Amino acid sequence: MTDERNFFNPEDNKPEGTPSEQTPPQQEAPTPAPQNEEPRNQTSNQAPYGAPNPWQQSAYGGGYYQQPQQPKPPKKPKKVSGWVIGLAALYLLLVCGLFALIAGGALQIAQKEPDAEETVKTEEGKKTEDPVQNAPIVENDEPDSKNPIVSDDYTGDTLTASELYEKNVESVVFVTANYRMGQSTGSGFVIDSENGYILTNHHVVEESEDIAVTLHNGDSYTATFIGGDEINDIAVLKVEAKGLKHVTIANSEDLKVGEDVLIIGNPLGDLTFTLTKGIVSAVNRTINTGEHNITTFQTDTAINSGNSGGPAFDATGAVIGVASAKYASTGVEGIGFCIPINDAMTIARDLVEHGYVTGRPNFGIAVSDSLGYEYGTDEFGRRVLVETAKGARVEEVGKDSCANRAGIKVGDIITKLDDTKIESANQLINAKNRHKAGDTVKLEVYRSGETLTLEITLDEYTPD
Repeated sequence: MTDERNFFNPEDNKPEGTPSEQTPPQQEAPTPAPQNEEPRNQTSNQAPYGAPNPWQQSAYGGGYYQQPQQPKPPKKPKKVSGWVIGLAALYLLLVCGLFALIAGGALQIAQKEPDAEETVKTEEGKKTEDPVQNAPIVENDEPDSKNPIVSDDYTGDTLTASELYEKNVESVVFVTANYRMGQSTGSGFVIDSENGYILTNHHVVEESEDIAVTLHNGDSYTATFIGGDEINDIAVLKVEAKGLKHVTIANSEDLKVGEDVLIIGNPLGDLTFTLTKGIVSAVNRTINTGEHNITTFQTDTAINSGNSGGPAFDATGAVIGVASAKYASTGVEGIGFCIPINDAMTIARDLVEHGYVTGRPNFGIAVSDSLGYEYGTDEFGRRVLVETAKGARVEEVGKDSCANRAGIKVGDIITKLDDTKIESANQLINAKNRHKAGDTVKLEVYRSGETLTLEITLDEYTPD
């Protein structure tokens, strides 16, 4: 697991040059037609546009001359009979009436338009006051899940990275856990705005003396540790604040390889509220944290120290997971892991309601690793190595435990759980955790050179 401790210190458009002015060529005077001849082109007093003038040699074209004609006497107007005048007056009256009728109808339509516009505005106003919830119901398929959490501004539409960040950054918090010998930093996000519940990783805040959370706007609160699950690395905090902005929870069962993943967090403790982006690289990855196996999905989104506990979003801005770990090794890049949000929310609800995770199985025993041999004494009292079995050695048995009822004794070595071979204490614990309280399993036990098969019905784990 990545340590969350902070080690980071950081005028006009004229063309150039005006051509010199040129003097247009002088026009030559046109040669008049001989007086004993009729002028040409008697049918027109102007040459056709663009046609050359045969009576002048000017480069730009000159006047076109013709003898003037005598004006004709005006014609006398004809008399109009009375019945024609009457007919024209009647026609004019009909036209005017029709025009008045059309104009009146247009006026009525024009007068009604503002009313219709006001009606539309009124209807729009009603919709604004009572908005329709157009967000999809994001179901969580876990059997004990409650009502889905959907943010007021969630639409289900694909968002740009900038839009997603703007809509969700106020739901992300910077977590500071203080210890006697130092400080740990991480990330978290609001899952309940009314009660102030915040989800984060267990390893960020475990065994801390006090915890503070800071919002993007700079507001800071002292947080109370509600409960934590070390096995799946989930913890719930609570702050006394109202009106916080919560996230939308997606259904992580629908995750597919190649989908976008965007994470908002606080890498290195100083680079607060940073957005990184990648894809889902694989689903249903089981990783070992040193003591426990956790089911995760893999991503190439950048996850660094301080990102732990931050929300992993899909492209619509709904949370699909909790950033938890990065595979850190020389030559390895782009391998990070997130806890699916379905698992995280089921655990979070149990922590809020019960203080622990319900339905978790328990043997009621304490175990250690058995390497396949142990120290003993021979017939002469000398200390010697005695060959045994490799598995999980029983060190303690609870008096009222299911293990005691099934006949498990101190010194027994558990080598198998159902069909799973057991070679260490962690393997036994992880195999057990794949079951639920009330399940019946078979244990193969090595005892004093003999192999026994015992049937055991698992108890439910409680803090007591």
